[in-house]
Amino acid sequence: MSISLQVLPRFANKQLVSNLFVKSITKTNFSTFTSTSSSVQKSLIFPFISKKNLHSQHNNNNINNQLPIQNQAQNGVVGNKLTTLPQIRALSKTSTSKVSAINTLPPHPVFTPEEVEAARLARLNGLGLVGKFPKWMIPYMELMRIEKPIGTLLLLSPCMWGITMAAYISAAPFLSTLWMASVFAVGAFVMRGAGCTINDLLDRNLDNQVARTCERPITSGRVSVKQAIWFLGAQLAVGCGVLLCLPLDCFLLGASSLILVGTYPLFKRFTYYPQIALSACFNWGALLGFPAMGVWAWPVMIPLYLSGFFWCMHYDTIYAHQDKKFDVKAGIGSTALAWDCLR
Repeated sequence: MSISLQVLPRFANKQLVSNLFVKSITKTNFSTFTSTSSSVQKSLIFPFISKKNLHSQHNNNNINNQLPIQNQAQNGVVGNKLTTLPQIRALSKTSTSKVSAINTLPPHPVFTPEEVEAARLARLNGLGLVGKFPKWMIPYMELMRIEKPIGTLLLLSPCMWGITMAAYISAAPFLSTLWMASVFAVGAFVMRGAGCTINDLLDRNLDNQVARTCERPITSGRVSVKQAIWFLGAQLAVGCGVLLCLPLDCFLLGASSLILVGTYPLFKRFTYYPQIALSACFNWGALLGFPAMGVWAWPVMIPLYLSGFFWCMHYDTIYAHQDKKFDVKAGIGSTALAWDCLR
């Protein structure tokens, strides 16, 4: 039995339409569906599925008015091939009627044409010198945020504080101080890029719900998840090489910061304080710079780290205010939202 269906053009998070299974449609229950057009050119055939597969795969609360389940053996199996979103979109071009019993998936925020165009132009205009590189390289450079060096500088600043203060305390030679500053500069550049890649991988289904981030390489499809994972592996390999240039105790302290790098994107899903994880991670260099120069001075290291921590909390909260409208719709937490409610 076939039914006609006009599929909406956008589905949240690009989920499979297998969540919208229609169960064993027969002539007796076909009247449940109503057609809204008499000029139907094609119909979409939904597969019958077993009761076992139904209970294991179909737990979507967004489907109402579900039809009664009947035995496959009585009605016969039309097919068991799942229909994916691209296939549905292709079929939707020739289908002109609706199924009244099936609701859509959770609504995807619809940007106005002006917002979409503004996001595209902002990305292109912000590329700067990055836009002059070969086209295949540009998405990966965007993934590292090379066109926005302020993040690297903010990550590097606490490192320089720690290195220079430790060099002053230990009266280190200029060349050894310069060498360590160079090592940390490379490390800040690479690890900031790795952190951005991890963030974009985990947030790919959230970035497409915020106008400012909907043009990022992974969520826009310019870099696949598999390609991003390989690229992340390469960045982490370089970062590991940078850590090997440091003393062993410094290596262990630096490697422990990766826990914070990986947990930052998760904080925004469950708390209103992702800036805590970001601030703790971004100022790790204030701790790392001292042992890199052979100095362990906790009475100096801890206050320096805390000052950088609260400084980062301050500027990233200001930064988060621009996305408040979209964060509320996407269910993303931030200190901008938490503290805005206290006014």
